[in-house]
Amino acid sequence: MSSTSPVELLRPILSLPSERLPLTWDTAALYVAPPLVCYFVMAILVIQPNTLGFRRAVLPVALVLALRGCLAVDIYLTYERLGLLNLDVILGLLTVSVRMIDWSLFDGPLVRTPIPCSTPLKQVASETLPEAIPSKYLNTVVDAIDLTSGFRDIGWSSSKNFHVPPSPPNQTKTSFCLRTSASVAVHGLLCACVHALIQASAPDSIGTPSGGTIFDRSLPPIPRFARSSILSVLSATLVYAVLRWEYEIFAVLAVSLAGQDPAQWPPAFDEPWRSTSLREFWGRRWHQLLRQVFLVAGSYPLAFIGRTLAGRTGKRMGYVLGAFGASGVYHYVGLLSLSADVSFWQCMCGFTMMGVGMVLEDAFITYTGRKVSGVLGWIWTFGWTILWGNMLVDAFASAGMMGSATLLDGAASVGGIWAAGSAALGERMVRIAVSMERFWDLWRYTVA
Repeated sequence: MSSTSPVELLRPILSLPSERLPLTWDTAALYVAPPLVCYFVMAILVIQPNTLGFRRAVLPVALVLALRGCLAVDIYLTYERLGLLNLDVILGLLTVSVRMIDWSLFDGPLVRTPIPCSTPLKQVASETLPEAIPSKYLNTVVDAIDLTSGFRDIGWSSSKNFHVPPSPPNQTKTSFCLRTSASVAVHGLLCACVHALIQASAPDSIGTPSGGTIFDRSLPPIPRFARSSILSVLSATLVYAVLRWEYEIFAVLAVSLAGQDPAQWPPAFDEPWRSTSLREFWGRRWHQLLRQVFLVAGSYPLAFIGRTLAGRTGKRMGYVLGAFGASGVYHYVGLLSLSADVSFWQCMCGFTMMGVGMVLEDAFITYTGRKVSGVLGWIWTFGWTILWGNMLVDAFASAGMMGSATLLDGAASVGGIWAAGSAALGERMVRIAVSMERFWDLWRYTVA
């Protein structure tokens, strides 16, 4: 008896194509753009009073469109070595979906909170959009753009209790763009070099899009673990470099072209290598771009269950473990876009054990009255992170994540795809122009 996959059951309901389609201008407009439009509409609604009912009405449509986008498009079909961009598309749509769920649960409107801007935000709005637009609508559009582009909600009431890494004092837009552009170049080069080094360690397995394990079973246990740990550290460096590179590119564009203030783009990381506890590493120094996503998807529900079952202690444990559990599911869903053979338990166990380490730190503080810190705290933090990081990196490598194009290869490939897409768009515009010219000739003939 044959079984039908969930995707096949959803195909007629969501009007999905019979097979996943390559990413083109047409498929992007048809499947990827609609949930992003809903995301922007939700951002406009959440900063307006008395819109809770409208937000909850838009939410189901937005979630269905996001699911449709995830299941319809496959960048792997466009260029195999750029299959990693599938992960960006899937996780991007998943992120905006959770944010929209969060906004649909928020009773009142989100409001601006003071941040030390060199230019007032209302003045930024007036300098960004045409004067013909009334200031009320102008500010709403600028606020919605800011809210949708910054996942940390810098300058909004929803981020008042979040840690934000300090920015250099008294920075102008020019100095910010120059300094950040230099950082983009440095971290782009670091990303390309580390990625190439990881691929060179096993070009026939890890270095291919089909992926492979980081554990070399031909080696004895200790050398095998040492090798996998080195690859895990390199992989963490790669993630750090590529996330910082991407974030700072958007920061430069937002400040230089969109007129935003540098204070709206504080650093994504806060020197994570200085962490002397897991709480400091994951709660402050590692990037907090997805903090609210993991709180909404995991911490809040599990904290409620934990409080119901075990009071305050259960609430605290549920809060921590829920965030890391949500992170495990989040990364697992992203890796499914690369390979259907990803181990769910590797992702869940690897991330959940980071939360278990934080629970152990809480127990240590409770029973000794001392904080985890100093040299021993540093050894504990990175020993525990590397130990369980092996499991996570093995899941990533087995899915083919490390075998994607390096930054330099990817730039060339994206350029080729962009050129092909632009050529196709140009050809279509020519056909439209020819059709209009024929219509005009027919019209003149009819009138004459």
